[in-house]
Amino acid sequence: MNTRSKKKNPICSVKLMGMSLSRSWVLALSILAILMAIAITFTSQYIIIPRHAKPTEYQSTYFSLPTSANVFVVGPQSLTKNLTGLGFPLSAISFVNPSELPSTPSGSVIIIDWNYVNKTLHINYNELARALENPIGKNDLIIIISKDPKEILMLEETIAVAWGNHYHSKVIGFPVFSINESSYIVGFGNNGLTISVVPINQIEQLQSIMRTWYNITHKSVNINTAANLDPIINQDPCQYIQVNYGGQLNGQYGWFFGTGPRQITAYYDGITSTYQFDYCIVVVNSMSTGIIPEVPVEYLGFMNYIPGFSGGSFAYYRAGINMTTAWDDYYGVLNGINSYMGYVGGTGIQPGTITCTPGILSYISISVPLPGGVTLNFQFQPTASSTGTTDRNFITDFQSTPTVSLNNIVWWFAFLNQWTCLPQSTSANAWYPVGFEVNSGEWALVQGANNLNTVVSPVYWERGVVCYGSYPYENAFGSVVYFVLEYQPGTPWTVKQLSINYPSGVRTT
Repeated sequence: MNTRSKKKNPICSVKLMGMSLSRSWVLALSILAILMAIAITFTSQYIIIPRHAKPTEYQSTYFSLPTSANVFVVGPQSLTKNLTGLGFPLSAISFVNPSELPSTPSGSVIIIDWNYVNKTLHINYNELARALENPIGKNDLIIIISKDPKEILMLEETIAVAWGNHYHSKVIGFPVFSINESSYIVGFGNNGLTISVVPINQIEQLQSIMRTWYNITHKSVNINTAANLDPIINQDPCQYIQVNYGGQLNGQYGWFFGTGPRQITAYYDGITSTYQFDYCIVVVNSMSTGIIPEVPVEYLGFMNYIPGFSGGSFAYYRAGINMTTAWDDYYGVLNGINSYMGYVGGTGIQPGTITCTPGILSYISISVPLPGGVTLNFQFQPTASSTGTTDRNFITDFQSTPTVSLNNIVWWFAFLNQWTCLPQSTSANAWYPVGFEVNSGEWALVQGANNLNTVVSPVYWERGVVCYGSYPYENAFGSVVYFVLEYQPGTPWTVKQLSINYPSGVRTT
């Protein structure tokens, strides 16, 4: 994608409250807003994920809280049987009044029967939001039970308002999906917020969220340091894995599919900048049993921008894996597509959120578990002088299938001066590399283990715009890629690639 622009562009020219601001002030204010607000801006699935180095474990989605957990319920005693069936230990359950919620221990589970609270206790949305301000700010898991689908939107907003009030942040909005049945409205977070809506009959999805929350807040993920390797700086993880482990990823431990390193030129005033990308997917040679068998998959991406000149500033630099997009655009549309890939939760999204601290050079890091117990650690650090890297990741557009979740996972990256945490101007020929990965994906074999299953992988995409000069000139770049894979039954079963697609017509060299 080549862009040479010498006209005013809304990305590089911004007006704030009716006042025209210079590009430098706009960018400075924008990054300050990012540092102060984006970390507390949320969507319907914003999860802060701690890095870990444990080889991926593919287990049942069922999760039962330990008996040491604290579970506080605002509702009738008749809820007890239902709650124990969901995995809440009977010994951990306590029934409380709404006035007691602000004083619950950190890391507790708060369960609220909205019909009981509203009809019996006569508490409205605003009063409930005030009662939840402290719990949502100290990593409590909030679960509101709503029998009436018409209440779901307002209860989502109730959790959002509670979180926003705790952090003195005004909530603007978030994506909402229509669910026309009784549901659980689930939320948790400290400087980031997760909100999910789970239909009452999707118990495994609720238990998966419980496990994610518990792993994050109680740090229950075991770290396997024995397989760790020294950090690999500014390397393309897809190329590194293919070169060093491709022999094992040919059916022995799994299958590796990648675009290979690709390069796109972007022009400004006749000078060429370079954008590089590489995307890959690892299908693990393992299969779960059940009505719909599932095969573990990992998604990896690498991007690097190398400007041919100095003095630019990133308007934005973002990357993502769009599972919902793949579902909406290609499932049942392309001939022969009869299965799907999605996300099963847990701590498999990297990198996690990094904030800029003056005087400290930060960098993006991802830890990639490979089949066979090998874990690779990659760091991505700009080579420009005194430049730190920050990133934000969040999940949007949550949808449910019978087995896995379909999410659009998006990271926003920034390149800041390590001393001021303000935007760092680009330097000619410097590297601005970023990487990301999701290692808790699954391929649902909808047709079963004894039939062909063809899938379009989640769409990989990246976009970036760098602004240059005293006028709103821009240097834009981007890429979009997806793989079409086929599961072939047999003993042993195999996976092959049918095609790699670049749907936006992105030219590579």
